[in-house]
Amino acid sequence: MEWQLVKGDSRFPFFEQNPDLAYFPCIKNLINEKGEEQAGRIMWAIHMTEDINGVFYGLQEEEKRRLVDESFFEGKKRFEWDEPIIEKVIRRYPDITMPPKKRRYKRLQDSFDVMLKDLEAGEDKTLAIQRLQKVLSTAEDEWIEETNKMESSKGDKQENSFWNKQKN
Repeated sequence: MEWQLVKGDSRFPFFEQNPDLAYFPCIKNLINEKGEEQAGRIMWAIHMTEDINGVFYGLQEEEKRRLVDESFFEGKKRFEWDEPIIEKVIRRYPDITMPPKKRRYKRLQDSFDVMLKDLEAGEDKTLAIQRLQKVLSTAEDEWIEETNKMESSKGDKQENSFWNKQKN
């Protein structure tokens, strides 16, 4: 399955800016159950909380979901994060919207956060955290490199492009 990068601005309808995402089965089911407008708001909320580029991604789960409910859904119909259909979209979101290195970095970051939470609760996982931190750092570097390559693959920065050809 090919991934589709989420594009656009949350002030505008999600599926007008990301029409191809509506074809993924779990998202199609969300649209069928909630309607396109509400499903689009839910997708923006998921993007804000689950995507590394999302505005609330770095916060703890309860905090980021509360902020989305208060700031993004102010005065609009809210939803329950733990509804099975929404949980499935959240679970599938990285596979659907992220290139492999970004997805790997997200999963490692999420694992790191769980380990830190366990450590705060008194469990000694210091060695595991140190190993994961090293792997996480490498994954982050790879993801940033991949992102930079994707961004620079346009125009005169593209290798073998008209503008980048060597004069003979």
